[in-house]
Amino acid sequence: MPTIRKLLLIILFVSSHQGTKASGEDQRVRSLLENGKALSEKKDFSAAEKIFREAVQLSPNNYDALYNLAESLQTLERYEESLQVCQKAISVDPSKSNSYDLLGVIYCDQKRYQDAVQACKKAEALNPKDFYAPLILGAISFYEKQYKDAIQALTKAASLNPKQFRQQSNNAQFYLGESYYFLGEYEKSIEPFQRALAIQPRTTGVYYFIGSSYFNLKQYEDAVVAYTLEIKLNSANIDAIYWLGESYFRLKQYEKALKFYQEAAAKRPEDFDSHLSLGETYYKLKHYEEALVALQQAKKIKPNDISVNILITTIGFEASLRSNESGKITQIPPRLVLYGILGLALIYLVGSVVLIIKTRRVHDTPLSLLPALGWIFLWFEAQFFVLGALTYLPVKFSAGTFWAVTSAFCALPVIAASCGPIRARLWTWPSSGSSMPVWKVMTYYTLGGLCISFVVFIIYSKAFVLLTGFSLPQQETSLLLHRSWQSAPFLTFLSFAIFMPVAEEIIFRGFLFDALQKYMNRSMTILITALLFSIVHLQLYYLFPLFTLGLILGWTRSKTRTLVIPALIHVLNNGYAILMLLIFNQ
Repeated sequence: MPTIRKLLLIILFVSSHQGTKASGEDQRVRSLLENGKALSEKKDFSAAEKIFREAVQLSPNNYDALYNLAESLQTLERYEESLQVCQKAISVDPSKSNSYDLLGVIYCDQKRYQDAVQACKKAEALNPKDFYAPLILGAISFYEKQYKDAIQALTKAASLNPKQFRQQSNNAQFYLGESYYFLGEYEKSIEPFQRALAIQPRTTGVYYFIGSSYFNLKQYEDAVVAYTLEIKLNSANIDAIYWLGESYFRLKQYEKALKFYQEAAAKRPEDFDSHLSLGETYYKLKHYEEALVALQQAKKIKPNDISVNILITTIGFEASLRSNESGKITQIPPRLVLYGILGLALIYLVGSVVLIIKTRRVHDTPLSLLPALGWIFLWFEAQFFVLGALTYLPVKFSAGTFWAVTSAFCALPVIAASCGPIRARLWTWPSSGSSMPVWKVMTYYTLGGLCISFVVFIIYSKAFVLLTGFSLPQQETSLLLHRSWQSAPFLTFLSFAIFMPVAEEIIFRGFLFDALQKYMNRSMTILITALLFSIVHLQLYYLFPLFTLGLILGWTRSKTRTLVIPALIHVLNNGYAILMLLIFNQ
């Protein structure tokens, strides 16, 4: 990878061979200068330094001899001696801009960047067309991570001598490309990187940045080409190996991605991202055991990383579902687990009967808080029953169908309870407190609620990708939903697009909402029902969008004084989710 010192050496070498002429010196001094410059071209700087020193001894005030001696000393990293000789050259002829360029380079070597900047500005003042001063200034700005200033200086150098900048300044091109890259201007960064390679094709690191620019532009196929070329030049570049795997992953070429993630993880076993990506790729390929091994390794590196823990849980759950669905149970469930599942079913059945009786006795007053919380407990408990049954019981038919049947069965008692005398408090025609027709109220609130919910979800998904580098994980229930649709589409639609959302609205925006309003104001009621609604879904990654949806549904319930519109929004939201799941076949 190019370094600032390489750029400065190139500047010195070129600027010192611009044909400055000795005037009035004898033939011996001229001969020494020519021999010294020839040795410099051969990069024999030690020999050149001795020749130039002899020339200075013969002619102490010869500017060419002093300048070339200072340059040789600087190249040999004898900075203090170089500085003294350079300052002597400036005192002999202060009108020469190239001596200030050299002074700037020496100051850079000594990390005296402010002095270097002043020297380069003096060179520019003496010669506004000085090509090298802005090159040095650009290198200094880049080194100090002032990328905008670096771009400005390097662009100025390019305008002063476009041909030389394009054909000779390999390092300057690299700095210009990197400056654009670090400012997030990926498209602009690619051309300078390519020009740097045209000058010196085998420079390591350049293809890596080209690949990273393409990757950030989501041009993953071009990124694959660039990363591959970088690895050919430098097989030890583990970052290039990892991001080549990431590019293949984004192209959904998981087998190829797997190869490079494995290589990255093997070469850098302490790298968290390599193991996490390896586990995610195994998961995409449905290699669950290998995925869990890789993720457990990632967990050792970052034990408290929530994304790893959730993914491990998700994979374990999906693996058990697929094992169950295919009829291959890895182990016989303990009798205690079986009794536990049957106990959950019994609790739900008995609890539902008791609560239905209690709820149907309510007429003009809201349901009490205890029965309302009882319905939430039963709804929460029902999820554990369904998931436990799917995981541990060897059902004789599709797990997706079983899930649809049991979910609908759990929703029916709630719907039945709302059809008693309490329905007058829940299922009324919408009202907004204005003279607006009912159909307009329903249209505005329904479409408005759906739009806000979708926008929030899109923003949350984008933010999740930006913060974590990974796409939002698929919900654990998505596989079941897809399997359920394949085996029983009508039942699936009834269960997940109608029964379950309606039941949830009855519980949270119906029973609980009314009960809480006896103890607190409207805002707190909306907030608490939304929070409980999001928690009960047991979807940590989706907690925020579910909470937002709960706020929208609660606010709509409060404004329209009915469950009709919240239930309609929820039904349409779930129906849309089913549609998207089928379209993308996930």
